Amino acid sequence: MKRHLRKHLVLSLLCLLSFLWGPVSLQGQEAGVQNRLQLAGRFLEAGEAEKALTIYRDLYKEAPEEFVYRQYINCLQVLADYGQAEKIIRKRISSSPAPLLLKVDLAANFIKAGQTKKAETVFKEIAENTDFSRAGVSVQELAQDIVTKTGRYDVAIAVYQKARNEECGNEADIACRLAYAASLADMYRLGGLYDPMLDEYLYLLQHDPSQHDRVYADLQALLASSVSDPHAGGRTLGNIKRLLARRLQQQADIPAVQEMLIWVLLQEKDFEQALVQARAFSRRFSDGGEKWLGTIRITAQNGRLALAADQYEDFLARSSEPFWGIPPQKARACRIELLHLYFSRLETQGSKDMAAANRLKDSYKGLLAELGRDPESFGMYRNLAKIYAYYLHEKDSARLLIENALGKSPFSASQKAELKIDLADILLYYNKVWDATLLYSQVEKDFKQDAVGFYAKLQNARLSYYIGEFEWAKSQLDVLKAATSKLIANDAMALSLLIKDGMNPDSAYDGLALVARADLLVYRHLYRPAQELLDQVLTMPLEGALFDEVYYRKARICLQTDSVEGCLYWLRKVYEGEEYDLLTDEALFAAASLLQLRAGFAVDAATGYADHFRFPEPDSPLFAARTREEKEQDKEAAMLLYRRLFVDYQSSSLAPLARQRYRVLRGDGI
Repeated sequence: MKRHLRKHLVLSLLCLLSFLWGPVSLQGQEAGVQNRLQLAGRFLEAGEAEKALTIYRDLYKEAPEEFVYRQYINCLQVLADYGQAEKIIRKRISSSPAPLLLKVDLAANFIKAGQTKKAETVFKEIAENTDFSRAGVSVQELAQDIVTKTGRYDVAIAVYQKARNEECGNEADIACRLAYAASLADMYRLGGLYDPMLDEYLYLLQHDPSQHDRVYADLQALLASSVSDPHAGGRTLGNIKRLLARRLQQQADIPAVQEMLIWVLLQEKDFEQALVQARAFSRRFSDGGEKWLGTIRITAQNGRLALAADQYEDFLARSSEPFWGIPPQKARACRIELLHLYFSRLETQGSKDMAAANRLKDSYKGLLAELGRDPESFGMYRNLAKIYAYYLHEKDSARLLIENALGKSPFSASQKAELKIDLADILLYYNKVWDATLLYSQVEKDFKQDAVGFYAKLQNARLSYYIGEFEWAKSQLDVLKAATSKLIANDAMALSLLIKDGMNPDSAYDGLALVARADLLVYRHLYRPAQELLDQVLTMPLEGALFDEVYYRKARICLQTDSVEGCLYWLRKVYEGEEYDLLTDEALFAAASLLQLRAGFAVDAATGYADHFRFPEPDSPLFAARTREEKEQDKEAAMLLYRRLFVDYQSSSLAPLARQRYRVLRGDGI
């Protein structure tokens, strides 16, 4: 009995040990495989492929798993032993229930071996003889595998076409064709086959408008992928434009064709032709002027203000014609936008055009009388007040207008706060410093955690800087560096750094005080006395840290007084200095922008430079005397400055925009 009990205990113990040891043993085996794979990988990286092959061959014999197979075939191909690789792949094909992806491996092996005819035979078998209903792999997976392993987009396209023909059969099966259209379009796009690509994209847009964003994002990706070739982006746009123009002649009744052509023209910055097509689109498809007006807005946003103004005028003239079907609210929006555009043109002119300001004043007054205190009139009140204050010098009219708007009006509390800031700005313009600071402080107090409150705080800090209260101004600016608005934070940081650099104990802030007073005079449009103060700073050797700031300000004054050459001269003084200055990237960007405009190319209005430079339009009278050769020289000079900016100052926030503009001037079309 005891012997039997001992035997039972021993057997139980052995079973327990076996139970515990089994998983440990398996884990040890797996760890061993991983270690051998890592060792083989290191041999391969070190150029010792023969040693790696020995390990992969042994591992494959022990367990022909997928990941071991991949590494083994790769190693054989590294050693150019394509015959042995073919044998292994064929043997694996014969034993696999779903061999399609393995056939791709075989074709890829033939390509690497230089046996293109054999590869074509395999591709033909895959594309023509596969029954996709029983393939054991999705069409998408197979096509992607072909592209990844062989780069053969044409074969992947043939696979998609056969699968679509099998499944959809009848061409009228729109839902089925749509399921394949996007994938086929991707393959055509990546393979550089733009004609059939457009077929698929237009089919998508025609039958599934929800694909609009996806299609245009893909087209934008196509342009962006062309940057490796200096002119590929421009050629791509040109090719697509020609294909669409041809289609438009044949398929004028399909809106998607003309819409895409308009998009391509806008990418090329060919606003004239884009507007011609947009106007024709709205007329042909009776969209109430939607496409036309939208294209006019894009034109204005890109700085082509004169062209946009003419189109706005034409739009308004057509709005009264029943044929166009332009709704009254759209015509009203057009009238408002046109006045705002004329105001923008007024602001970009260096010399004050009193006649234009008076005409615009009358137009604003007439439309305000017609609309009353409508919520849409907010911008009109603001602009009209600025015309009174800054152009016609009617301070009391400006004040009364804003006070009227602040009274019984439909404007929100935040909008009324903006009007108060406008009034404070006007008071500061007329040197009413204390009245201005009271209004800034009021808005700042009422909107402590709001963007309008942060802006009021910034304006108050600027005012303190103007009057020489530098320590207080800097303390407020340092708080604003953490503001939620990037523009406010950047402006606060720039002014804070200026004050820090100008706090020279040896000069008792003499240079900084002169710069601050000059800034206030510039704000008040008193340019000659401002220039005199800045010239004084340049005669003070101890204020060398401020010289680049002075050069930059003198450049801005030159542009405000219509001196393009003077502006470029002082900007050159900044970016050709011996040492890097915080303003170097900004000076490069400003000079390149001005040269780009003088060469006849518009610049994107959304640059964040509205407070720094009031750039004229490309067709400004300031550039009228430039010959074609001189414009070409300006373009080349602009490209050099943009390139210097994004190469030498990669961390600058202006570098991405400089790179984008460089590509446009180079002809990439993006």
